[in-house]
Amino acid sequence: MLIGIDASKIGVKGKTGVEEYATQILRYLIKNDRTNRYILYAPHDISPALDKLPDNFSLKIISAPFFWTQIRLAWQIWKDHLDLFFTPSYAPPVFCFVPHIAVIHDVAFRLFPENYTLLQRMILEITTRLAIGRAKKIITISQTTKNDLVHLFRAQSLKIEVTYLGFDDTMIKWRHFDKNVWENISEKFNIKKPYLLFVGRIEGKKNLGNLLQAFYNLLAEGQDLQMILAGKDGVGADEVRAVAAKYNLDDKVIFTGYISEEEKKYLLSRCLCFTFVPKYEGFGIPVLEAMAMNIPVVASDIPVFHELYRDAVILTKPEDPDAIAYGIKSLLDDPERIKILKERGKKMVKDFSWDYCGEKILSIINEATKDKNDRRI
Repeated sequence: MLIGIDASKIGVKGKTGVEEYATQILRYLIKNDRTNRYILYAPHDISPALDKLPDNFSLKIISAPFFWTQIRLAWQIWKDHLDLFFTPSYAPPVFCFVPHIAVIHDVAFRLFPENYTLLQRMILEITTRLAIGRAKKIITISQTTKNDLVHLFRAQSLKIEVTYLGFDDTMIKWRHFDKNVWENISEKFNIKKPYLLFVGRIEGKKNLGNLLQAFYNLLAEGQDLQMILAGKDGVGADEVRAVAAKYNLDDKVIFTGYISEEEKKYLLSRCLCFTFVPKYEGFGIPVLEAMAMNIPVVASDIPVFHELYRDAVILTKPEDPDAIAYGIKSLLDDPERIKILKERGKKMVKDFSWDYCGEKILSIINEATKDKNDRRI
């Protein structure tokens, strides 16, 4: 079977969850599938981000000054006479007339429209509806997102497959702490006190305003801490900084900008606890990473975290800064609870891996092309 893949998210600078997902799935397919033939489509050279391509994989670098997905990619898909098209980053082009598999990571644009521009909402609404109606299979990254699609878009439940994500499992056995490296990192980011940590894009939909209000409450109660917000700016970053300024937290809150994988591991390894309290999330890879690094987590009391992380984290109401502050303080004041959460986290992370995720996606790809294979036989 000839399968095309949208690889445009591979090798981009400052990758976040969607880009990591696309990269890891491609790496799995490159390593494990020698039966199907693949064409990887990208607007740039993605070779440095991947292993050497085997003979059944080829890369087509196609460029366009604008509308790369909707016009240039759509034309190439039609021209190459694919048996199947797979897009790991979201929905396929509107004018995609070959059988295809779409991955829908979340529907935050529907539930929290204030975090998106009108144009973004329109595009996401159209492409989501088209994917639901036309895709041969839809993949979601949690049962919660599947439920949202069924409830909000009346998607057919049998058409949707859930594949949980993985994480960098080298974090489980990470023992490379170097005092000199840590001194350089702490000096770079001006870390002078015990700290709480958030890792992710700095944007409104991550609920960082309420997290900072909760942090202010902790300081008012006598806690002597810093808060590190590690990640590149997204939509609403200015509003997040405005909250920090409103509560005079400039010397207490550290905005690191985008951090390297090494910096992330060092920051995780030294934090008191990891804080991740969005009002909505598709999955939450940073929570897995924190648990893998043996760090206790305070997270949102939202359906997806009940589904995935259950009693391995402290769940708190994301809309209530007082509740967030209480969750953090109750953890910091209870060493026995910290110990219990660390043990539960160690067990929890064993249920997630990119190999599990990739294996299931390859199975979905093969099932989606089964009819064509049967007809050829």
